[in-house]
Amino acid sequence: MMGHLSTLIGFFLSIPVAAGAIGPGMLWIMSHRRDAFVTAQAREALNFHMSILLYALALQALPTPPAVMAVGVVLWMTLVVIVAGLAYEGRPARYPVALPILRTPRFRRG
Repeated sequence: MMGHLSTLIGFFLSIPVAAGAIGPGMLWIMSHRRDAFVTAQAREALNFHMSILLYALALQALPTPPAVMAVGVVLWMTLVVIVAGLAYEGRPARYPVALPILRTPRFRRG
């Protein structure tokens, strides 16, 4: 749950590129050998954060009205809270708009 909610830190600190990826990144690195569920959810949070970053860069390059950007921010926060709630319940969740930037490894090292 904290991996998902930590992506919102960047919005509140006004440093979305760095701060939003620190929480899920650290969680992914620390848990990748201990807990498969936490690792998968941290990867999903990182994928979503990087996808949102790419979408935001694309919207800034286009002449986008501020109202569209505001709706995007509200949808972003809503998705994060919903998926964090599902992760808190122990249910695997996926963001519907996340690009598969970081993929699941195909094999396990022994």
